[in-house]
Amino acid sequence: GVDSSILSQLRTVLTLLSTFLSPATFSQRMAQSISAAPPLEWQHFILRSDFTSICYFLHWQASFADLLFTLDFRKICRPTFMNLISQTNYESLIKCGGILRRAPDSIGKQYVMQLLSKHLAAIEVDSLSYNSLGEATAMISLIWEYVPAQRPALLESLPAILPAQDNWHQDENFLQAARPLFLILTNPAAPQDIVRRLVHASNNAAIATLITRASTLDLFLYYWNFYTLWYQLHSQTDQPFAEFLDDTIQETVTKETTRRFLLDERDIDNIDNLIMLIGFLYFIRLALEPIDKNLWRMNLPPMGEMIKHASHKTFIPAVFFLFGLEWLYDRHIWQNVWDWVLPKADEYTNSTAVLDYMHRLVSDRAKR
Repeated sequence: GVDSSILSQLRTVLTLLSTFLSPATFSQRMAQSISAAPPLEWQHFILRSDFTSICYFLHWQASFADLLFTLDFRKICRPTFMNLISQTNYESLIKCGGILRRAPDSIGKQYVMQLLSKHLAAIEVDSLSYNSLGEATAMISLIWEYVPAQRPALLESLPAILPAQDNWHQDENFLQAARPLFLILTNPAAPQDIVRRLVHASNNAAIATLITRASTLDLFLYYWNFYTLWYQLHSQTDQPFAEFLDDTIQETVTKETTRRFLLDERDIDNIDNLIMLIGFLYFIRLALEPIDKNLWRMNLPPMGEMIKHASHKTFIPAVFFLFGLEWLYDRHIWQNVWDWVLPKADEYTNSTAVLDYMHRLVSDRAKR
């Protein structure tokens, strides 16, 4: 059987995980001992936990999960995991989906994601209805991601699922909540009334306050996804996206980005995110306020070193990061760099009109 002291330690870890704390590091010997335990004994242990804790476990201990999730373990514990998932409310399932998405790849992660997909596939989407935009879009995006077969039903049910009131922009989490909806609504079958409502809410001057509170990464992701939907609707018009944006929003975005640029920022991730945001604004021709870039350049590595930061980014973040570097260093990115970035676009499984446009743009730069 399983040594009681080891079980006690693991219970402590899962308790810590459920309160958002990183677990202690397991030794290889401990991992091997637990993975060798009879799965029937693990069923009882798992039932003393909850699905959120299991997801955190997979997030923090991917290598250990690979040792634990043997074929016998998966077969015997499947009903137990399904029971845990069925007992988890929708709000927690949404959180679990995010935890799993960020978790390193492992046998355990793939197995639990399959079980979650099976559970979500049984949900009758036409019965869903929310008063909160954040909750609605989180559940919509969860089912959209895990159960592709439900996408037509989801699109058809959007008017009933989403809040009926025309005050979406008043949701304090609007910038985060709108993001997945922008992409979903690029689908040609999306209800056009919902598309219009989201675009109207996203361009409401009232969200200026949210812009000043949002993280730099959230601002970049919000405006890139907003631009994705806008481009789908307006790519054939002469009006640029920057001019389409409400005047108050234009002013707030440029002032807030300028303010952040002038801060004495030392965290390299925040610097990268700010350069990406600046690159996007540079791309849509929304100019920042006059700035002396020399101080930043003096405190950063040479442009060639900064370019290397794009290596761990996916296609779109990498492209706008490079645009931001062009603005910051007042130099063009070299042709071979664009040629190196271009294959990153192949990593995306879904395409949109603006993604195709960005691919063509980078391809042209790679040929210069």
